[in-house]
Amino acid sequence: MAYLERANFEGANLAGADLKGAHLEKTHLEEANLQKVNLMGAYLKGANLIRANLDGANLIRANLNEANLKGANLEKAHIEGADFVGAHLEDAHFEKAHLWWVNIVKAHLEKACFKEARLKEADLKEAHLGETHFEGANLEKAHIEGTDLVGAHLEDAHLEKAHLAEADLFMAYFDGANLDGANLVMDNLEEAHLQGAHKLTIEQLSKVKTLSNAKLDEELLNSLRKEHAYLFKS
Repeated sequence: MAYLERANFEGANLAGADLKGAHLEKTHLEEANLQKVNLMGAYLKGANLIRANLDGANLIRANLNEANLKGANLEKAHIEGADFVGAHLEDAHFEKAHLWWVNIVKAHLEKACFKEARLKEADLKEAHLGETHFEGANLEKAHIEGTDLVGAHLEDAHLEKAHLAEADLFMAYFDGANLDGANLVMDNLEEAHLQGAHKLTIEQLSKVKTLSNAKLDEELLNSLRKEHAYLFKS
């Protein structure tokens, strides 16, 4: 097991390296080439990974709490069971990444790209504190079934054809979000802020679990109350 805390690997080429279980707390890995590197179970708390290339990397059960991954490339990475509590993931690329059972409580995900990523059962608990941010993120065709997105900020997010079935979106914010073709079957949208959401239809909302106390554009609200009044019962 390697102990490399606070080491400086800025811009280094570590592609394919085996760093399983390594201790890399607060290590400098800015713009490092970490393609297909094995970081399974590694400890990267507070590490600096700005614009690092982690394409295809193995980050299963890695600890990336409070790490800085702004602009990092995590396409096709395996991140199952990893911890990103309080991490900075703004503008990061997660296209087609596997993020099952990750913990991204309090993480910053503004403008991150999750196109076709799999976030099934990702742990976003405590997002009701307003500390999980997806503003402007690209979640087009992402798999988010059954995910806890309580209070998440999804303003201006791209959710076209996103798989959101059975997600908990209690008090989530969708102003300016594009929900064209998104699957909302059996979603909890109690007290959700849906005013100003784009491409949201009566058909989509008729299939949700609840819209109790949800904020909706007046035209949608009136039509749904008339045709699907049961959705607004507490």
